[in-house]
Amino acid sequence: MCRYLDGNLCSIYAARPLLCRVDESYETYFKNKMSKEEYYRQNYRSCELLKKQEET
Repeated sequence: MCRYLDGNLCSIYAARPLLCRVDESYETYFKNKMSKEEYYRQNYRSCELLKKQEET
């Protein structure tokens, strides 16, 4: 899981990296590769997988 996650909040929210800024990350890296809806779906799935790994 993210080392900057403090409970359910980001401890570096104002200075978080581009990859953590979902909309800006989409515009910078993925808008020519997939729809925004697909990007949101994949981003959500990735977060869920990371949460499950932390539980094990």
